[in-house]
Amino acid sequence: MQTLQLVILFALFLLTVWLFFLNSRANHPSWAALEHRRYAHRGLHCSADSVPENSLAAFRRAIRHGYGAELDVHLLRDGTLAVFHDSDLKRMTGVTGVLEDCTAQDLAALRLAGTPETIPQLCEVLSLYEGTGLPLVVELKSYRGNHRALAERTAKELDKYQIPYCMESFDPRCLMWLRAFRPEIIRGQLSENFRKDAWGWEHFVGFLLSNLLFNAFTAPDFIAYKFEDRRRFAPRICRAFYGAHMFYWTVRTYEDLKAAEREGAQAAEESDGQTQALLTRVMEEVLRREGEDGNVVVGVTLVDGERIRELNRAFRSVDRVTDVLSFPMVQGRLCDAAQEELTGLTDPETGALELGDLVICPARAREQAEEYGHSVRREMGYLAAHGLLHLLGYDHETEEERAEMRRKEEAALAACELTREGAGAD
Repeated sequence: MQTLQLVILFALFLLTVWLFFLNSRANHPSWAALEHRRYAHRGLHCSADSVPENSLAAFRRAIRHGYGAELDVHLLRDGTLAVFHDSDLKRMTGVTGVLEDCTAQDLAALRLAGTPETIPQLCEVLSLYEGTGLPLVVELKSYRGNHRALAERTAKELDKYQIPYCMESFDPRCLMWLRAFRPEIIRGQLSENFRKDAWGWEHFVGFLLSNLLFNAFTAPDFIAYKFEDRRRFAPRICRAFYGAHMFYWTVRTYEDLKAAEREGAQAAEESDGQTQALLTRVMEEVLRREGEDGNVVVGVTLVDGERIRELNRAFRSVDRVTDVLSFPMVQGRLCDAAQEELTGLTDPETGALELGDLVICPARAREQAEEYGHSVRREMGYLAAHGLLHLLGYDHETEEERAEMRRKEEAALAACELTREGAGAD
């Protein structure tokens, strides 16, 4: 019995110590400026539209759509602050080298992902955002012990602009410096569920970061945790026990975005998932208006011009590039389908009704958006609405049918704020 009591007491002691280390600083007076906003992760980038991550084009796009932005800051060899995600230049520029070993002049010749876009300096991004009222989440990317210089220089640069912002980092040393020397700045601890195969120093640090055990030293105002890992015990305790604000990153779908917002967290959307989020939102609106907003499944595939031409030729005997193809599971109007037919299309495990598949060509959507003078987003939304209405049994063989489809398409697009006037050209 005595042994059991000692074990219990020791366990309680460990729990107390652990809870102590999870402590954070909640309710920063300036936090309200960051709340109830959506943030584009590395800007509102989209490879399909040739808008690379962390480019000035991506940040301009985010501003046009009313998004705040998360961005990554590195300190170059000449003291310049550059906005770029990796220390390795290869992925985004095709050039072998380390970002921190470069100067601003070295980077001027590089291009992002084969586009005309260059690696921007922090001051260029801040100039874009000043006066918009939109907030920024600035991630400090430390390298080889430059955490102090990076944090100090970034804070001084931000002092020059009137922009709501916060700073975050995976490196607790950056946050410790902010706590000591710039406590007025909202600071956040970045983390995720780090997994390493071998037990060693790197694994140990990953364990501490995953479980937010540096919080006692950094006292973060918020926890920025990877969306997929948000159910881990440590971030949940920080929120429930200490009232820490939560910020989820790498949110790729509209469903995940809404889930994050329902949980009261800020969210940094992964912008290359913007297309999926957009299509999902539009189709949900169409289904809601048709009274089919229950558990349904629609397959969506994005293809290039050559592939959609092949499909168009094979299934419609039309040898040309088109914008969208619909492959319905039900012939005729869904509302007129026999119950036996619907039962046969229902997944027995999930109860989801399979409506069919859509194939969309983004390249053709871009051409049509330019032709019609509206945004690629609106055109992609229109194709999703149009294709889904076909899956539901609508057609446009007659003028009356065409007018009916158009009314339904425009109503759904308007509800999603994709009007011709409000969508803006991307």
